[in-house]
Amino acid sequence: MNLIITAGGTTEAIDRVRKITNSATGRLGSLTAGEFVKQGGSRIEKIFYVCEEGTAVPQLPRVEIVRVEGAEGARDALSRLFSSRRIDAVVHSMAVSDYAVGSLT
Repeated sequence: MNLIITAGGTTEAIDRVRKITNSATGRLGSLTAGEFVKQGGSRIEKIFYVCEEGTAVPQLPRVEIVRVEGAEGARDALSRLFSSRRIDAVVHSMAVSDYAVGSLT
C-alpha cells in the first residue's frame, strides 16, 4: 500500500521579503504517519509525506519526505506522485493557503 500524507501549512510570498503563512505544525500528519506504520506493518510499502520546510516530520521507516513550497508546489508534487506511482490512499491534513498574489513586486 502506498499513501500520501500532506501536513503542515503553506507559505505564499507577497513580495520579495514578506510572506503569508499559518501556524500549522504538521503534528497531525506526523502522528497519522506513525499510526499507519504501526498499524499497517508490512502492508505499508511507502508513505509520501508532502510538507514545507519547518513542518514536523516523522522519523520512520518507509516514509519519504517530499518538500514543497506553497500551494502551487504542493499541487505540483501531488500531480507528480499520482502520475508516477500507484497511490492507494491520501490523508490531506495540510493547511493550504487560499491566497496567492499574481506576481511579486
